[in-house]
Amino acid sequence: MICRTLALVLVFLFSVLVPSALALEGRIAGHVGASLTRAQYESDCYDTESQFGGPCILFGFTSVAPIGGRSDLEVELGVLFNERGGETDFNVVRTDDGGDVLWQRTDTYDWRLVYLTLPLALRFSPGNNDRFYLKAGAELSFLLSAKLNRPVYDYDSEEEPEVEHVERDDWSNFNFYDYAVLGAAGYTFPVGELDGFVELSYVAGLRDVFNEEDPVTDAKIKNTSINLSVGVLFDYDF
Repeated sequence: MICRTLALVLVFLFSVLVPSALALEGRIAGHVGASLTRAQYESDCYDTESQFGGPCILFGFTSVAPIGGRSDLEVELGVLFNERGGETDFNVVRTDDGGDVLWQRTDTYDWRLVYLTLPLALRFSPGNNDRFYLKAGAELSFLLSAKLNRPVYDYDSEEEPEVEHVERDDWSNFNFYDYAVLGAAGYTFPVGELDGFVELSYVAGLRDVFNEEDPVTDAKIKNTSINLSVGVLFDYDF
């Protein structure tokens, strides 16, 4: 509870106080979009393959403010709610005491991780084009929920067992925060008296978010996502 309260305080500082300190005027961008996400699972003990899954919903807002009075260079920061995680296939082989294969199957583990994310990035409009922009930066994310959907069966069975898929709360197996780098390209266009935008971004997690302590598997999970979002820009003046 204390950690979640601290996260909300940081959101307030990040999305309200910081923009007002950077500039007296700027724009608020409302975001809504979809993501393809992957939880890259790494372990020396398992034959695995992680893939992108989704689409997952993202939404939130950011503040965009010019730097040093320049129109081609801006700082962007705010708060987004998004889902990370994804599916990982585990190749399972059951053998007898002599090493002969009794049965084999592919198990799919699906992690769904919901985050509150604080992005911070620089936006640059190359040349004289004030519509197209590039963006690079980083983000800090706080875990709000973690769910795992996985198969359950009797591994010791000598015949291929019946499988039941169950979902469980997996909060205790994940770290409370994650950090990542991001890159994006976007385009703004007129929507009546306002400006709309469309943006494609790539986010690569830098932290192992899996904190399950197992010295045998020594498993690691890093988040990756590809995001497509649209929205509207509103001018503000402090």
